[in-house]
Amino acid sequence: AEQWLRSTLSSERAAKKNLRSRADLAAPDRRRIRRHAIMAALDGWWQAQAEIPCVLLGTEGVGKTWAMLAWCLERLDRDNEPPLILVASAGDIDTMERDPERLFERLLHQATGNAVDWQQVKRWAEYAGNRRILLVIDGLNQNFGYDWNAFLQGFERLVFNETGIFALALTCRPEYWERDLRSPQMLSGTDITAIRVEAFDDGELAAFLELHGYRLEEFPKSLLTVLRVPRLSELAMDLRSRLPQMGEVTREMLYLAEWAHRRQVNTTAGTLEPSEIKDFAEK
Repeated sequence: AEQWLRSTLSSERAAKKNLRSRADLAAPDRRRIRRHAIMAALDGWWQAQAEIPCVLLGTEGVGKTWAMLAWCLERLDRDNEPPLILVASAGDIDTMERDPERLFERLLHQATGNAVDWQQVKRWAEYAGNRRILLVIDGLNQNFGYDWNAFLQGFERLVFNETGIFALALTCRPEYWERDLRSPQMLSGTDITAIRVEAFDDGELAAFLELHGYRLEEFPKSLLTVLRVPRLSELAMDLRSRLPQMGEVTREMLYLAEWAHRRQVNTTAGTLEPSEIKDFAEK
């Protein structure tokens, strides 16, 4: 399972295939900063035994997926007994996997290449000592048709009735979590641990740009708000590297580049007219 995760996060193609996202944060050419506040919050959840699930909440492009997966890599690298980590894109979970047990079985098969049934998982859990199984589900908002509340209730049953060895971490956009899922609680009435992921602060943005050989002063002040979004700041630097041919980076250029990249990842994303991009950038 560890090898599957590391190889997935080390290749753009594998990340798109296995996780439906640009999650190749461990690729040799990727440069990233540590999001200290998010890491500290996840560490606190884990050190408190992680009996209640946690969710990273943030708008599109602020780095929820990268933060969660970077923290998972830290667990593998630093813990004396690292958890067995299983990661799934929410978009790959179907209605036949309403029970956490079925999802564990499929992900273990995917990560190890061996068919695994739930009884084998339970036997492994009995002799695992302090080692835990961490299930990460990325992007709940990408699967509107799935009954996530029923899944969370099933996970709570699993933890309290079967064994406390399991932990669950999620990522989701806040509007879907709060409006559609109604900020779900556990059956006990306990709130799920919610950790907010915001855009880069001043220090993070400066460090991220410096890591790539740029300074904030090299970009128009009008782009400051946009540059705080990690995904857009990467695109801005890519465009900036081609400035001799393109001139000054603008919001319109960034949004056009983002849409083109989105189309590469998801061919069903549709099309936008340049005039529509321009109107959006000027808002």
